[in-house]
Amino acid sequence: MTVSTDSVPGSHDVAVDDRRREELLFREARRRQRRRRLIWAGFFVLVLAMVGYGVYGQEQALHRNPTAKHLVATPVADRSVAVLNCKDVAVVEPKNFVISCADGNTMLTKTRWIRWNRGGATGTTDFAINLCNPSCFASKMSLFPQSTVVLARPMKTQHGVLFSELVVRYRADGKLSKFSMSWNGDPAFRR
Repeated sequence: MTVSTDSVPGSHDVAVDDRRREELLFREARRRQRRRRLIWAGFFVLVLAMVGYGVYGQEQALHRNPTAKHLVATPVADRSVAVLNCKDVAVVEPKNFVISCADGNTMLTKTRWIRWNRGGATGTTDFAINLCNPSCFASKMSLFPQSTVVLARPMKTQHGVLFSELVVRYRADGKLSKFSMSWNGDPAFRR
């Protein structure tokens, strides 16, 4: 005697339920795959947008600060010339640098040096200064992004060859302003 599965009661319903379950699982797998593809596509679009904005942002910064247009990066700094920090340590290409050690009211932040050699140093910086309005004690630091900084006049000192002059050009209220500092005559610059 042969038994056919078609003749077993309920076996047809089990096969249909299995097929439906397989179809539902297959659809769910396709849905998840589409969702993953969309997430990855969104991620790549976001990365491309960030890269594009970074390039655009740099270009816009150069348009806002015409003095920075001529700056071209050089990969190696001349370590034989430095600038003296507030701890009397000679440093090369400092990213952050306090200019006025006595009160800390002027500093360079996020500095990117484009040139650093015995002929001078040039870079872009976010220049921070206390404008002392109404008084130095009562006012906060003002930040001027995309300013240019120039170090010049290297001198032989007890700490080695150090830059003795600093000039920062920044925009305040739409006008180009200049901050200058000279360490010539500073006791640290004695031989």
